[in-house]
Amino acid sequence: MSDQHPTDPRSVVPSGPFTPRKSPTGKAVAGPKKSTFKMKLSQGGNSIGYFGVNASGYAVLADGPANAVTFEPFPFGTDMYYRNHANGMWLSISVSSYAGFYNNWLSAEPCVYNKDTRTFICADGGQALSFYSRQDGYLYFWDAYSVLQVDQDYEH
Repeated sequence: MSDQHPTDPRSVVPSGPFTPRKSPTGKAVAGPKKSTFKMKLSQGGNSIGYFGVNASGYAVLADGPANAVTFEPFPFGTDMYYRNHANGMWLSISVSSYAGFYNNWLSAEPCVYNKDTRTFICADGGQALSFYSRQDGYLYFWDAYSVLQVDQDYEH
């Protein structure tokens, strides 16, 4: 982790629209999409909700599938990227490790879904999708918080 990243993501409260860590540097085209799905989230074996998004593009805990993000996976080379089906924005990570969506493909971050551990890991830093509290509501890529178990709920 570089010196530009805070020790605790909650020390930087989000304001304004979500901004990814890396800046766009050109154009690229993602590969063909696979089936869409929603992420059902669990903590300690208990379902706590779904992967949602707020109006600023930050990832938040959603109370049910109706308010959840529908993901479109896009393979590119050996990496897998994820797009919000509703608005075409790409999953990324902020400088302070918040998960969120950004409109430029080159600011997207590849993620790895581990079916054995049911974890969803951001390639930038290798941190898993996590949750701090319901009061906070945000989703992070930060292992020091409660790492979430993820089930991919495929739509037909």
